[in-house]
This record gives sequence, C-alpha cells and structure tokens, in this order.
Amino acid sequence: VVLNTDELSYGGLGRLSFNQYIQRTNNR
Repeated sequence: VVLNTDELSYGGLGRLSFNQYIQRTNNR
C-alpha cells in the first residue's frame, strides 16, 4: 500500500492520511 500520494494530498499529515485511506478503502 502506497500512501505517498495520500500524504502529499493531505499535506504530509501521515497518521491522518493513513486513517483517511483506511476509511476510504472501507467505504469502497
């Protein structure tokens, strides 16, 4: 799982981007 684009999109928040990514995958 690559979160580089997600972190950059969120401004490099890291944990928040990771949680958001998990929620997105769960919604899918």
